[in-house]
Amino acid sequence: MVRPSGAVRTALIERAIYAPRRWDGPISEVLEHVTRLSGIDADRIRSSDRSREGVGARRIAILAGTRYLGRTLTEMAQVVGISTSSASRLVRTDPAKLVRAAAEAERVAEMLISAATQRAAEERPTEQAA
Repeated sequence: MVRPSGAVRTALIERAIYAPRRWDGPISEVLEHVTRLSGIDADRIRSSDRSREGVGARRIAILAGTRYLGRTLTEMAQVVGISTSSASRLVRTDPAKLVRAAAEAERVAEMLISAATQRAAEERPTEQAA
């Protein structure tokens, strides 16, 4: 994509991603699930660690929250301990890197939604009581 200024953008940002509804669970759970999936400690994800693994885990958390759970980029940036502009750069990376991260982010989101659905089902009173 070439902008009027002449700048070239290699990766387009998906701005109008359909999210069926906003997941309103505790946002810290996103980071907990990324930790479980990646094996990287939450403190390391929130640190200034620039290793491939640390950056990848941050990318997964931000993608899970913004693409699949309907949370804002600002919320997710705060959870992983980076600025909103840095979070934006993480999701504007090479499309090849995003494919794997997006698949893992979707798995995290599915785990969170499944857990929330299960908790809601357990909290409903049984209608069979007579």
